[in-house]
Amino acid sequence: MNVLRWGSRMLSRTTPAGLILTGAAIALATPVVRRGLRSTALLATKGVLAITDQTKGVIARFKEDAEDFMAEARTTEQTTTREISNKWDEVKDHARRHRRRILAATATGVVAMSGKAKKLKHEFHDAIEEAKGKGSQGDHSAPEPGTHQHERDNLATDPV
Repeated sequence: MNVLRWGSRMLSRTTPAGLILTGAAIALATPVVRRGLRSTALLATKGVLAITDQTKGVIARFKEDAEDFMAEARTTEQTTTREISNKWDEVKDHARRHRRRILAATATGVVAMSGKAKKLKHEFHDAIEEAKGKGSQGDHSAPEPGTHQHERDNLATDPV
């Protein structure tokens, strides 16, 4: 009977975590559980190694593809640079040979743009003058309902 009282007192003083740890310690002490845990640990390690090998293979393929891509980009860049350099030389040669034509075309373009700019300036000036003329004429017609002017007039005349 003393053993039962001792067990009862021990259980009442122990936390659930303590009980779990005690059970785990007793389970680990048995050979059957240790063999099962060893085989489980071996399977887990085998799985981790397999995943690691697969990841290494994927990374190696990605690295190889990236290196191929970079090499292709470098050769394309060199080709493109040469092509641009050749075209630029052709443009310079053409400009040297046809200098007068280029100057004449440029001057014609400048004159045309100048004429368009002057016309636009006059149209803008006329629009401003027209707007000033309407404002100074004192257009006293009633503003249309729903416009901002109509709302301002109503605020000024409506008693609050």
